[in-house]
Amino acid sequence: MYFRISENLVPIDSTGGKNVYILLIRTNTLFSRFISRITHASYTHASLGVNARGCDFYSFARKYSRLPLPGGFVNESLNSGLMGRHPQTPCALFSVTVPDEVYASLCSRLDRMNSRKKQLKYSLRGTVFCFFHLPASFEDRYFCSQFVADTLQEEGILKLYKPASLYHPMDFFNHGELSLCYEGTIGDLRAHLLSV
Repeated sequence: MYFRISENLVPIDSTGGKNVYILLIRTNTLFSRFISRITHASYTHASLGVNARGCDFYSFARKYSRLPLPGGFVNESLNSGLMGRHPQTPCALFSVTVPDEVYASLCSRLDRMNSRKKQLKYSLRGTVFCFFHLPASFEDRYFCSQFVADTLQEEGILKLYKPASLYHPMDFFNHGELSLCYEGTIGDLRAHLLSV
């Protein structure tokens, strides 16, 4: 594990576009440890952010930080929940710059999903299908990396090299269209973002 920070964390870059962020983490939960053990993955969870300085991200995960279920569409923060309580959690932050109109469309999509979050559920079956390399989608159900991949593809931000339902968090780590901004711990990332 190494510590790395890029200056490309600000929401607006010099080209006039805006940055979209993908946060990868590996928590110390039982589910995360299980996934890491069977996949040997450095990161087991993926979230999507539109403002890294705000420390807020969207994903499909547990609704209550102390309980593994139920799960669904959630707003995650570096300052609270699992990430807030465990600053030593390893993480990697990636960015991709998009035109203003794409950024606005993505924000609108996330707002719509947030307004119907009671209908959106975590896809436990989807994770099982993904593990066995079987593409499968279930209406209004996603797992974390499937949500990130599907959203970025639907908004024309990222070209996928396999179906979204087969994406693992580590697939973003190795994706050539994304720029690594930071790798280290949640606590150090939070401290850096709050200082800029």
